[in-house]
Amino acid sequence: MTPNELQQAHELIESEINIRDDAALLQHIELVPHLVQHIQLAPHLNQQEEPAVQPLIAKTLLKLARWFDAKGQPEQEIAQYQALIARFEHSPDDIMQGFVAQAMFRLAIAYYERGRGEEEYAQYQILIERFEKSPDRDAQAMVTKAVCNVVSTDYGQQKLTERRDFIERFEYSTDKAEQTLAAHAMFTIGICSHFMQDQEQEQVYYQSLLRHHQDSADVTLQRLVAKTMFNLATVLEFQQFPDKKMAQYQAVVERFQDSSDPIIQGRVTSALIGLSFWYNFQELHELAMARYQTLIKCFSGSSDADVQEDVAEAMFNIANAYRTQGKPEQETEQLRTLIARFQDSAVRGIQVQIAKAMHNLACSYDTQGLLEQEIEQQRTLIESFQDSWGEEIQILVAEAMYNLACSYDTQGLPEQEIAQLRTLIERFEDSEYEGVEVQVTKAMYSLALTYDAQGLLEQGKEQLRTLIGHFQDSTVEGVQVRVAKAMYSLALTYDAQGLLEQKTEQQLKLIERFRDSTVEGVQIEVAKAMYSLACTYDARGLPERKTEQLRTLIVRFQDSTVGGVQVEVAQAMYNLACTYDARGLPEQKKEQLRNLIERFEDSEFEGVQVQVAKAMLSLALTYDAQGLPEQETEQLHTLIARFQDSSVEGVQVEIAKAMLNLACTYDAQELPEQEKKQLRTLIVRFQDSTVEGVQIAVAKAMYNLACTYRDQKLPEQQKEQLRTLVERFVDSELEGVQAQVAQAMFSLANSYDAQGLPEQETEQLCSLIARFQDSEFEGVQVEIAKAMLNLACTYDAQELPEQEKKQLRTLIVRFQDSTVEGVQIAVAKAMYNLACTYRDQKLPEQQKEQLRTLVERFVDSELEGVQAQVAQAMFSLANSYDAQGLPEQETEQLCSLIARFQDSEFEGVQVQVAAAMHNLALTYDDQGKTELGTVQYRSLIARFQDLQVKEIQEYVDHAKAKVSVPAKSWLKKLFGW
Repeated sequence: MTPNELQQAHELIESEINIRDDAALLQHIELVPHLVQHIQLAPHLNQQEEPAVQPLIAKTLLKLARWFDAKGQPEQEIAQYQALIARFEHSPDDIMQGFVAQAMFRLAIAYYERGRGEEEYAQYQILIERFEKSPDRDAQAMVTKAVCNVVSTDYGQQKLTERRDFIERFEYSTDKAEQTLAAHAMFTIGICSHFMQDQEQEQVYYQSLLRHHQDSADVTLQRLVAKTMFNLATVLEFQQFPDKKMAQYQAVVERFQDSSDPIIQGRVTSALIGLSFWYNFQELHELAMARYQTLIKCFSGSSDADVQEDVAEAMFNIANAYRTQGKPEQETEQLRTLIARFQDSAVRGIQVQIAKAMHNLACSYDTQGLLEQEIEQQRTLIESFQDSWGEEIQILVAEAMYNLACSYDTQGLPEQEIAQLRTLIERFEDSEYEGVEVQVTKAMYSLALTYDAQGLLEQGKEQLRTLIGHFQDSTVEGVQVRVAKAMYSLALTYDAQGLLEQKTEQQLKLIERFRDSTVEGVQIEVAKAMYSLACTYDARGLPERKTEQLRTLIVRFQDSTVGGVQVEVAQAMYNLACTYDARGLPEQKKEQLRNLIERFEDSEFEGVQVQVAKAMLSLALTYDAQGLPEQETEQLHTLIARFQDSSVEGVQVEIAKAMLNLACTYDAQELPEQEKKQLRTLIVRFQDSTVEGVQIAVAKAMYNLACTYRDQKLPEQQKEQLRTLVERFVDSELEGVQAQVAQAMFSLANSYDAQGLPEQETEQLCSLIARFQDSEFEGVQVEIAKAMLNLACTYDAQELPEQEKKQLRTLIVRFQDSTVEGVQIAVAKAMYNLACTYRDQKLPEQQKEQLRTLVERFVDSELEGVQAQVAQAMFSLANSYDAQGLPEQETEQLCSLIARFQDSEFEGVQVQVAAAMHNLALTYDDQGKTELGTVQYRSLIARFQDLQVKEIQEYVDHAKAKVSVPAKSWLKKLFGW
């Protein structure tokens, strides 16, 4: 090699600490044989004219080893160390001893990382025996590290004893070499004592070293002093000696901040890192930031790998500080600067910082809503480090792959999400790193959920089973959480498929597997499973087992402080109260509700607060059911006061319901002003709410307020309130709200009718029908049916029989098959009214046909309103037979009416039965069947004489007038008294 080429080689090796790419790697590999050949051809180099060649070879081999280490190529890494040792182990040049010792130590570490323990131990012994008396400071540093790593062995203890003996002999020697070796021995025993947790001995040897060499100008001794001072700072407990610890770090910085030695610089940068950490711990963030910036400013130009690692850490920590301060733009800029500065580094520690920076940069983009940049950054992290084998980096890569899948999910790209999750699982499924295992299980669980969302239930179940089977015995907390989640999700899958036995079995497995777990995430799944199991028992009609399961859950987790667990416990306590209620045990119900409220009244967890609010409302309603209005009112006030400012939606629902119930309580107590005030308070508090249950309560409150105005004879205020309700919620899609809107529109139409405004009434009814004509909500259908019926009545009042008939037919066709009670009543009325219209139009056959249709459709109905129409229809049908001179059919029809409804307790039906019995008696009289007529009169008297209904009493009085025998005698005869 020419002098110029040799100078270029020197610059290549010394000018940068990184091998940046494959081309640079090849350049370094090819450089080694060229340098070796140069030595062979020119054995007597003039070192004043040319740089030393042997150190260049050693540095090149160490750089190559570091590269292969970072790339996860251990055999290539080991080969570089072995080549360096073989080449220079017996070199007469003292400067090479440090390189050889460093290679030996790193070789031992490489053996350790590959699980080659015997070779590791042997390599440490070789290193110690070869260099423990070496005058080279780098070699001695490696010896110290080696002794520390074997200190737990007999050999290591022997070496410590030898060093104690050496110190005893040469501690006060004036020979420089002996002084240096004694100092190394002191430092070695000090640091080994730390690993053996012998703090007293550690302090003795460290202080001894400082006492002898604190002010030494020798670089070797300065290194030991700097390391010792730094170690003393690290071992001081901050909680006990905060000032001493900070002062010790500061002493390292002040004593050595101007040193040009890279090893000493490393202690200074580490001290600055330590100072910054503890400043942050004390929330002195500006001081911490200043130390980080000092470190970066003073040491960014260092060529030492350890120093550069601290520079990278400082830059990363500054970015973290910006994030904590809520400065995403500065954080992003700092992370980009760090990545650009060190992205090609082959130093493992720096690579970790770069990977962390890329991870945080992706998170920063996510926080800022920059999805595309986030995805690109995740991909960059994966591509840059997917072949790295270090634990910390592999965890970050796995996490990036998982986050990338989540980003695809956010974008609605299930195929890419599935592919990404599979790639993660295949890449890391055999990883031994716990943090990676966590990401793998998260991926497997997410993959199962994605399959389920895509309707691929079997693939989802198989994925859950795979996760459970592969990791069910894991002791890693994060993995256990996913296993528990998978077991719970598998149970839910069985439930969705109607496989209750498998669901129950899966829930029991989950509970049994993790019953005693102390992992919070696992406890949440266990509690959920226990609650779900109780619900399963309920669905299977096993109330006793349900109750037992709820109690077991409550006892197991009643003292838990975990939010998710507390939610399940609170749910269980509320459910248990409901169970008592269903069994007719109001006192046990109240006691259970009180226990729930007392246990969780001050909880800050939203789900728990919802259950507490529900319990307080349920307790109030229980008081109401027991006729205890004062306790009910007090309980409602307590609920409202406790949660009046809550922003939790579920709690707001209960507050709104409580306020509505309180207004109803005032109404029951005939306190209209308090009622109105309470309703207005509810409306104002929640009028802009978007929460479904709250909107329903507000709509009800607005309707109730309108009703209150109506009762107080304030028609204008009533109409205004109804209009406000309609305008506020007319476009709502919520069933409960639509029901109130429909009621309001119907009431508004009625108010127009009461004021003699038929046009406005008609318009309002038409608006109601048009708005909700296709509604599937039962409460709304009732109002539509009533509106259609009233619209027909309006046409009748306006003497528009054709429109009336059309409207009635439309109502009947629309709802003739409905099973909704209120709708059936309206249909029955419509059918009867249509028959009446046929009668008025002198169409007896159509009238009879319509009446028969009504009777056939509803004759078996148990609804009062429907029975009244059927009875009327049967009576009208009998009258039509009478009008046509068909006494036999009339008699038969009347008898059918009486037989069908003779035991009815409904007043409207009773009127028709009495009328039928009266008419039947008259019919018998007309036919000359006076005895039958008399019997019928007596039956009428016996059935209804004690019923105080004016219309019925008229029939009874007439019957009595027609009967000549004393009542008691014929009653005895009739009933066998």
